[in-house]
Amino acid sequence: MKTLGCTAVIGYSEQSTICDKLCVLSAIGTAVILNPSPSLADEFNPCKPCHIPYNVQSSPFNITPHTCSVCGSGKVPDILLTTIDILPLTPVNGNGCFIQVQTFRTKE
Repeated sequence: MKTLGCTAVIGYSEQSTICDKLCVLSAIGTAVILNPSPSLADEFNPCKPCHIPYNVQSSPFNITPHTCSVCGSGKVPDILLTTIDILPLTPVNGNGCFIQVQTFRTKE
């Protein structure tokens, strides 16, 4: 979360499953920047939640940012991964789809 410059995690949940000698812990959430006192400009900028919240040059990920087609000033990623529903009035190009990813590490 700190690597992305975010201040909170929303839509967070944990689940654990134990079977014989195997324990699987799953944790999901969406890192966000919460602004307790939004400016008037933020209130009229519905695309702001989709903008990349960190400096793209120091990104921990290999991404190619694009200029936001709604406001023309923010940078947005190719895909938007969230654990929550997009806000109702958020302008998004394209269709949503379900993606499920699993990561396994062997016990040492």
